Amino acid sequence: MIKARWGIFSIYDENGAIHQYIYYYLDNIRKCFDRLIIVCNGRLDEEAGNHLRKYTNEIIVRENIGGDAGAYQHIILNYLDAAELANIDELVLLNDTMFGPFVDMQTVFHKMENEKYHFWGITQNDNICLPSHIQSYFIGMKKEMLSNECFLEFWKALDVRTNNIKIVVCNFEIGLTSYFQESGFTWGTLAGETKEFLYANPYFFLKEKQVPFIKRKSFGAYGITQSELEKVIWFIQNNTRYPLEYICEDVKLKYSRNVFNGYALSDKNITEDIHHLPQLSLKEVLTLLEPYKKVFVYGLTIYGISLAKCVKNREVEFVVSNEYYNERFVNGIKVSRFSEIQEDRQSCMVVALSAHMCEEMRQRLKWNNVIYYC
Repeated sequence: MIKARWGIFSIYDENGAIHQYIYYYLDNIRKCFDRLIIVCNGRLDEEAGNHLRKYTNEIIVRENIGGDAGAYQHIILNYLDAAELANIDELVLLNDTMFGPFVDMQTVFHKMENEKYHFWGITQNDNICLPSHIQSYFIGMKKEMLSNECFLEFWKALDVRTNNIKIVVCNFEIGLTSYFQESGFTWGTLAGETKEFLYANPYFFLKEKQVPFIKRKSFGAYGITQSELEKVIWFIQNNTRYPLEYICEDVKLKYSRNVFNGYALSDKNITEDIHHLPQLSLKEVLTLLEPYKKVFVYGLTIYGISLAKCVKNREVEFVVSNEYYNERFVNGIKVSRFSEIQEDRQSCMVVALSAHMCEEMRQRLKWNNVIYYC
């Protein structure tokens, strides 16, 4: 039975404001924690700070670097007492990137408390091109992990000195699940394994999986279709007590769109992915790379960065177009421009881009050894 549960809630707003959907989130989850720490990346205006003290007096404002991962790392390493942390029953990491909750969170915690997982989340990403992992907007970690020396080792080694979201996702969101799984800890999620994605199919998760959240970015310019939007709104109105005006206010402010005015992309405007190229899994790509001594990964995408971390016992180098301006190293791996490299029989190029760009590269890339990982 969970006797002591702490939470770290990460918030970011460029103006230092706190919006109504966050207050609703906190109103409905505060009762689940014996201790709550709120960490704000960048800044926090005085009025918002005073309002947040309704939930906790532990409010930390820090430099905006590393996103939510940087916020969690800062609190765990610099603010919490390691001995105390090792003696609590559960630590939960959560952030402001979601609307909700749409269900009673105490029921969620009770359900996951009875699961035999060492760490857990609400949803997981099971994209075949990436290692399966817990999505980082909500992660619970139990005593067996917190009291193990590898817990702090992970946070000390975590490199989030960047605001490049692709690097942060690979190092933290994907990295956390992989690291602790390899360390012998078990994990699972409320929604379990599924081929659906929370970002694109929120209605499925609300209705079929009783998931308590919807991603804010699902309401953005490249988010859910109009038909999906209508189903989500219908579900919230008819099955929850959530104030829809909180979603409307935030979406209008963040994306300059009106949820009730057909802002979302209509179904007929969604461009289908090109299917000329076969979709390969991460395992299949790694198998294809075994004969080569050097691997060039074309594209600093989440898929490319994640792949590079998984390639073992061979030289790896990132490649970008000649026009791409970037740092010369990512995660300690060299980044070269296309004109700076040459093909040989012992090297292979992996093009890790969107389906459309992979198709375009296939038309003009003249290398012999190429894998398209789209």
